[in-house]
Amino acid sequence: MVSLPQELIDAIIDNVPESSLLSCSLVTKRWRRRSQQRAFDAISFKSEDEVNPRCTDILQGSDGILSYVRHIGVRGIYWDEPALFSRMLGNLSSLTKSSLCLTDIPDELSGHISRGEFGKGITTSTFGSHFARLRR
Repeated sequence: MVSLPQELIDAIIDNVPESSLLSCSLVTKRWRRRSQQRAFDAISFKSEDEVNPRCTDILQGSDGILSYVRHIGVRGIYWDEPALFSRMLGNLSSLTKSSLCLTDIPDELSGHISRGEFGKGITTSTFGSHFARLRR
């Protein structure tokens, strides 16, 4: 294992099923980073209750997992705590794609977006029909 070039390890990990990424991340340190990059490339939330514990777990990680998240999907959330949505997006600085569907977009978030504080790297945003709306 030690003699395998990193490019070969990356190619192996890129071709394993997602269900095997956890196992791959435990093989050696050299396998962990690419396995985590694939596992956390896209995250999605379908309830506000999912956001807080998952973001807290990810934020507490010291392995740079937040930098692996490129795509976030949020579906069907009407925020009881709008600041949570803003905090979550503010901590995901490597986003390149966002999908919002059937979701309230808190007023404070639209202000952050218009000032260029969030989404600097986002090149693709998808809003689910007329259901994604600004909260007034």
